This record gives sequence, structure tokens and C-alpha cells, in this order.
Amino acid sequence: MTAYLAAEGIPRSFFLGLAENSAAGRKQVADALTALDRYSLATVADNAVSVHRLLQKVIRDGLARLGHADPAEHALAAVYRAMPGDPQQPPTWPQWQELVPHGIALADNQPVAEHDADKLMAVLNPMCLFLLSAGFPQQSLD
Repeated sequence: MTAYLAAEGIPRSFFLGLAENSAAGRKQVADALTALDRYSLATVADNAVSVHRLLQKVIRDGLARLGHADPAEHALAAVYRAMPGDPQQPPTWPQWQELVPHGIALADNQPVAEHDADKLMAVLNPMCLFLLSAGFPQQSLD
């Protein structure tokens, strides 16, 4: 999943959708993140995970060769679940700002757009509305 998101600042909460919503599921996610950190495949902080861009590319290329779309779907679903309320309301702007790099990363990946363009647009449209409302028109156009 991390291969399809922005390399830095991936909220740990994104990973909770990968396991069942139980103590055992949360432990599985915590153990997996600890293993990624231990093997230097990711930097895991209290609230966020970072992955090297080269590692992301290698993983994406390998998944593309194998025809796996699940990780891209999980990445898109994680961003979709994390979307806060009305993007035109300033109290939601910090959460929207955190999601923008991940929306951009998803939009830049062809497997995401090919597999679920409707959900991608459901993420990008309100994200652009946030950027316009918050005074970032050029970033919204990009």
C-alpha cells in the first residue's frame, strides 16, 4: 500500500484498514510496522510512516509485472476513509492538507486510475475544492 502513497507522512491510521478491527488486528498492524522499521524498509514514527522513494518504485514495478492491483486499491481506500468533512470549512483544512500529497501520489499512478477512476475522482474533487478554498489555486490545477 505504501508504494502508491506519498513517500513521507503516511498516517499510521491508514494501516488499520488492512486488518480486522480488533485488538488482534491492531497488534498485527503494529507488528508489521515494527518489522518494516527493523529491516529499514520504512521509518515508523508515533503517527506516521515514511518509505524511501526508490523502494516504492521497485515495489510498484514488481506489482505491475505480476498484475496485482490490491495494494493500489488499499491505498485509495485508506485516503478515502481518512477524508474529513467539508473541504471549504477551515477547521478541516489541517486534515485535508495532510491528505494532499497522498492524493497527488495516487493520481500519478496509472493502476489506481485504471482500476477505480470513480473513487479516485471522489478523492480528488473535494481535495481540489479544499486547495481552492485554502488559497492554493495553482496546486489545485496541477
